[in-house]
Amino acid sequence: MKVSKAIALLQELPPDATICANWYSKNDTTVMGVEGEEVLTDEEWELANAIIDKWEMNEMYYLLEQAIDEAKQRLNKEAN
Repeated sequence: MKVSKAIALLQELPPDATICANWYSKNDTTVMGVEGEEVLTDEEWELANAIIDKWEMNEMYYLLEQAIDEAKQRLNKEAN
């Protein structure tokens, strides 16, 4: 996803809304090291993003559901 699209999507929300988000830049996925450093080309990064944009991403939603359940449990304990 282009940053401009993410900004446009975020602008649809109230500025004080709390959201759950996760993103990676090309730099986040490049292996750092003095020797044998793997360099990800712009072409590889663009194609990888085009591919992943077509994938269904359920894992983050499931993790968020678990966090919501845990939050409810913790708040329920504090209230009692």
